[in-house]
Order: sequence, then C-alpha cells, then structure tokens
Amino acid sequence: MKTGSVSVREHTAFLNMWLEKFIFCGKTAAPTNNTLKMDETLASGNPVPLGKHLLGSVYHLLQRVSAKLRADQPISNLGGPWWFIQLWLNMYMHKAMGIKLSTMSFPSEEFNDGENPITRRCSSFGEAAIMIANDSNVFGKTDFFRCFHNGFTEDSTI
Repeated sequence: MKTGSVSVREHTAFLNMWLEKFIFCGKTAAPTNNTLKMDETLASGNPVPLGKHLLGSVYHLLQRVSAKLRADQPISNLGGPWWFIQLWLNMYMHKAMGIKLSTMSFPSEEFNDGENPITRRCSSFGEAAIMIANDSNVFGKTDFFRCFHNGFTEDSTI
C-alpha cells in the first residue's frame, strides 16, 4: 500500500518473493506456489521451522545434482540454496583440512615461466577449492580426498 500499514496479503506476497529469491533460490524471479502456505503462516505472525524447510530444499537440490551426474548430464541452473552448501563446506573444511585461506595467495593473472606472479587474496569458494585440490605444495590430491573416506579426526571437526 502507498499509505497506511501493510496488509497480510501484501506481507505474504513480499515473503513469497523474498524467501524464493534469497533463501530457497528458485530459478524464477517471480512469485511461486512453492512456499505460499509457509508465507501465509509467517505473515499471520505464526512461527514456522524455516531450518527444516531450508534443509529439505538443500537435500532436494543435492538429489537433483546427483541424478544429473549419474545420467552424465551437465548441471545447469537448477536453482536451490547453493549458498547454504558453500557455507557448510567452508565451515566444515576450514578446520578439518587445516587450511587458512586468508593467508594463501592466488595468481591474479597469467604469467610466463621465470616471471614472478602477481598474487592476490582468494575471491571465491570455487577458486579456493580448485587451487587447494590442485596444489601439491599444500597436500596431494589423494590426501585431499582421503579424509572423506577415512573420516576426520575428532579435534578437526567443528
């Protein structure tokens, strides 16, 4: 509304778009029916266990990615809370692998042999994952994936 307080219907519409775009990260940039009942419940002032819904959305995303990988299909824009997976990986791997991204340097541009590379700080989780997994100075690729098979030590988990 241009004047006065916001109605429950407007609040529901706002929550529908906001949750879809920023929390559940749907592919559309428009209202959907995916979370409409939850949006109505929140707009009316009743509590909703958003954590359970977010975790369900994460599991659904991982299931869709696994199905694409099994079918040897490219993983296109599936939508979904990739941000949550990145957050979890960062928090989990940070301590488990004993790597401090803040102290690592990354090449900022291509350089020829014999030249000193110009370095910068890490700018994305993807960049860090590629550099760490391919850098034999940090540890070998085998060691990188061995921790997933053997499990992590108790003092390295968060």
